[in-house]
Amino acid sequence: MANICPCTFGNSISHALNNMRKAKKLNEEIPEVTSRAAVLSRRVETCYSLEKSDSSWAYLAKFRLENGEETELKVREEDYPKLKEGTSLSITWQGDALISFQ
Repeated sequence: MANICPCTFGNSISHALNNMRKAKKLNEEIPEVTSRAAVLSRRVETCYSLEKSDSSWAYLAKFRLENGEETELKVREEDYPKLKEGTSLSITWQGDALISFQ
């Protein structure tokens, strides 16, 4: 069964858009962090619209950081296929979003 993305909850599309804007603003207030990390897993989450009969996708990757901590980050669609499980790389993220990797 597919998960419903948190951004789709609310009474209207404008409510959902306001929540997304607030989340983006909160993410931007958090400093960027860079660390070595290993890609543990990747997944695609289907996000259904409660107002319309369409869906979108959220691309996510789980990483083990060099300090042993694990975190799951949102990944841009174009970056998703480049992140291979088991690969070690340097990642930069802000809040819950992957900014860059190499």
